[in-house]
Amino acid sequence: SISVSTNGPRLAVLSEPLERAIAEKLLAVVVMTTCSEDFGKRHDSLDDGTPSVLATINQDFHDINVGIVGWSGPVVALCRLLRSYEIGLLIHDPDITSNAAREMGALVMPNIHELAREADVLILLPYKNTERPNPGIELWSGLSAESPVVVLNQSLVNKSAFSEFKGNAIVGIDESNEPNLSEMSNVLYMPGMDGILSNSLNRVGRQIVDVIHHYVSM
Repeated sequence: SISVSTNGPRLAVLSEPLERAIAEKLLAVVVMTTCSEDFGKRHDSLDDGTPSVLATINQDFHDINVGIVGWSGPVVALCRLLRSYEIGLLIHDPDITSNAAREMGALVMPNIHELAREADVLILLPYKNTERPNPGIELWSGLSAESPVVVLNQSLVNKSAFSEFKGNAIVGIDESNEPNLSEMSNVLYMPGMDGILSNSLNRVGRQIVDVIHHYVSM
């Protein structure tokens, strides 16, 4: 996070507008992944050899459990967006406190096995302590094939452990990076999911400037 600080406490976290823009895209993908059994799945190729993608809405975004692994990046902004829906919100991160999760309307799961078992859709974000290893077999082997996964960035995927997962995953990728899961038939890459897109630059820029002006004037 980019911050403005003095010799005293931190004044403002300027990353919030950026994280909200990413959270909005994550929310859109999670809603479509949940509501459409076909969203993100590869289907028979078209005449030119391009895989076709079909998305039929099968259910509403309601009365489900959304599981989140990781308490950093856009997680707070995402939780705030999700609170307007009638869903269960489950969180696992070894370094999150129950109070922090409760403020976001979420329930802390004691271990990743229980989260994997209870989640109808799972979102994989970075851990609060980024030096922790990415979730391994304890996550991917415990997920139902019926529970889709949305991954903020492919760098969060433990490739060897992911091979145990039989469901479908939508994975964010930077256009500057090479896909490392492209041979996996259950992976759909989605460039742009983990960044700021051009039509949001003005909005995010204005919000950052507003935050700076607010705290400079204090």
